[in-house]
Amino acid sequence: MSTWVPIVVSGVAAFGAIGAAVVAARSATRTKSAELQANRILDLEARLSSSRGKVFEPLVEAVGRLWDHISSDGPMDPDTFDRLAGQDIRRFTHWVQMYGSDDSVEVALQFMQASYHSPPPMVLVRLLGELLVAARRELGYHDTTISSLEVLGMRINDAYTNLEFYADLSDPLEIVFSRHEWTPPWSINNNHETNREGALIQIEGG
Repeated sequence: MSTWVPIVVSGVAAFGAIGAAVVAARSATRTKSAELQANRILDLEARLSSSRGKVFEPLVEAVGRLWDHISSDGPMDPDTFDRLAGQDIRRFTHWVQMYGSDDSVEVALQFMQASYHSPPPMVLVRLLGELLVAARRELGYHDTTISSLEVLGMRINDAYTNLEFYADLSDPLEIVFSRHEWTPPWSINNNHETNREGALIQIEGG
């Protein structure tokens, strides 16, 4: 009986060593996998940051060109818009389609739709401001409280003293649209759906 004790003890020790080696190997594998995953995330973030720079800087420059044109009372038709900023803003909207938040996609959509439907100058200015605020959020300022008034007020010397400018840059969008007697194209479809639902209710109710 006593002769088996050393053998058993050595066997247990050997199994313990093997178990420890297996655990260590698995731990090393998980650590290596976590490192590779972290490196992939860092690489993706670096590429995304680079793409932001290529997209957002031209966007800001395009907004500046549009603003200078609008402030000089220049005409704003589709051809003029496309010449001044079309390519750079389209690049931003393409980026937003793939990488942007839902809010940014909606803002970009509304801006582009408005540009196709001859908006009054101050409506376009306000939507430009909304576009810049959306861009700020995409750059990492997710909780920003900056509005169109702040991002565009730097270019308006009487942004706070001209009550019309102040109102157009700070009032809710629906009020701005109504003030300028402009119907946004995205609300037309909503009205059709509302009218259609109302008609169905009337039909079903007799």
